[in-house]
Order: sequence, then C-alpha cells, then structure tokens
Amino acid sequence: MAYTTIDDPELYFQSKLYSGTGSDQSITLDGENNLQPDLIWVKRRDGTGGHGLVDSLRGANKWLASEGTGGEDTSTENITFGSNGFTWNGGNYDRNSSGETYVAWCWKESATAGFDINLHSGTGSSADVSHNLSAVPEIIITKRRSNTQQWFVYTTTTGSQKALFLDSTSAESNQPTAYDALPTSSVINYGNDVAVNGNGDTYVAYLWRSIQGFSKFGSYKGNSSTNGVFCYCGFRPALVILKVSSGTTDHWMMLDAKRPGYNATNKRLSASADSAESDDIATDFLSNGFKLRFSGGAANGSGNTYIFMAWAESPFVNSNGVPNNAR
Repeated sequence: MAYTTIDDPELYFQSKLYSGTGSDQSITLDGENNLQPDLIWVKRRDGTGGHGLVDSLRGANKWLASEGTGGEDTSTENITFGSNGFTWNGGNYDRNSSGETYVAWCWKESATAGFDINLHSGTGSSADVSHNLSAVPEIIITKRRSNTQQWFVYTTTTGSQKALFLDSTSAESNQPTAYDALPTSSVINYGNDVAVNGNGDTYVAYLWRSIQGFSKFGSYKGNSSTNGVFCYCGFRPALVILKVSSGTTDHWMMLDAKRPGYNATNKRLSASADSAESDDIATDFLSNGFKLRFSGGAANGSGNTYIFMAWAESPFVNSNGVPNNAR
C-alpha cells in the first residue's frame, strides 16, 4: 500500500522567504525540484502591509487582499510566473519594498495535488458552477472580483448554508443563500448571494481537498492547555492555517515551517489582518502532524471548534515505506 500519493510535496507547494529590493527582482524557490506556481500569496513580515494574492488565471497584475473586502486591484506592480518561482517587474513594489522582509506561499494548480482555481460570472440565481478538482472540495474560498465584498469560506466542518469570512475575525455565520447545497465532485452549488453569485459580477474561487501525505483539512476541539491538541496529518507540515469557527472571534492564524525554522513554530501572521509577524501561537511541527503549545482562545480555547488547513513539507512515510523525521 502507498503511504502517500505525492513523495515530493515541493512539486506542488513551497514557502519562500525574501527581502525586498525596491526594483525588479527574481525570486527562486528553495526546493530541490522546480515549482511553477499558479497561486502566489505574499505578506510582509517585519511591519504592517496588506496580503497580496495573485494567480495565473486572473493575470499577473490582478491582486486581491485577504484582509480586505475590496475588489480586484489592477496594479502597475506585476509578476512573471517562472519555472521555479516568480519575478517582480516594474511598478511601485508594495510587496517588494527595499529593506523589508516577506514570505510567499506558492501553490501549483493540480487535481493530483487537490487544488483548483475556478473563475465564474454570477447569474443572480442558484447555479451549479463546474470545477476541475475531480473530487468533492473540502475548502472553497470565494471572492467577488468586480466589486467590494467579503471573502466567503466554505468548509466541510461548517457545512452548506454557513460560511466563515477570510477577511474577518467572525465565527461561522448562517448564509443560506451562499453555498446553498453541498458541493459535489463536479460542481459548486452557489445560491443567489451577491458575495458568491451576483448577476453580472465576476468571481474567483480556490478549492482544496485532502490528499494523503500531502494536504489535510479538518477540525479539532481546543483544550486550553499548553500541552495542547495534536492534529494528525500524515506528514510534516510546511504551512498550517487555523481559525476558530464556533462561539468566539479571532484572526485566521498562518504558521509555516520556515518561520522561524525550528520548534516551537511561533511566528504568526494573520490572513485577516495586515499586521506584522508576531511571536505567539506556539506550535510544534512534527513528523506526522502538529501539536499546539498555546492555551489561548485564538487557537486552543477550551471546547471551541477550530478548522485547520495544512500542506506538507514531507510525507510521514513515502511510497517506498521510508519514514521522515521530526525537525
């Protein structure tokens, strides 16, 4: 039996730390094998600065900010998607300013890796929108491009007719006209809510599903202890995103294996805020998952439900039966 379908996660996801130059700059990813990204998510680390999401379907100068509700920004700052990274070209370099530090999370669109980028135009009435994930999505993040609107997030934990909001600290909310039925292996079931399907508006959606040994999407209950919850993933994580979904409010937490590069991982950025990196939410990245070392409500409040998204640095056991190590 294969323990993973993807022996080398770096073919489909990589994180990259870089320093801005204020001028044209090529960013080469660090993996042993090349990755040409289709989605790049950039955030300044050492100070206040908005998130920037750009993808190969919308275009290299079409930016969205996860912490904001604004529509798509067509910027003079654009990138080239390279065979192993990306290049900054011209413009005002909001995400490449001289002397500032950044992180870029990079995904390759692939049904094999359980990731699909979907574009659609709204109809203003319930619609089945086709996707190319070739399986039922567990996460759908939808953003109205053509006008101001919150980011709506479907998860299997919250279910249909409810949503979380990527730009907000809010807990899950009843949204019966957004994701009005469960998605299938071929379509997203949108209602008539303007956030996801307004007449004449344009949208982007990012879809993920769990792939054994590469990605995991799920939930856990907090225990309010520094000897916190362990979440089994089947791999050593490269990136973990956490959000409390029930009863209380707090930011979306983003932790990765390169910040600081050893346990406990405590360099947190928030998808729902433009704030600088902070030293909290201590978490151990282990050979087969992650363990919380933080007792607060942001990631481990007693009895609270949290959703998590995780992508691999290395599978727990590869397809030849060889295990990895904790770092």
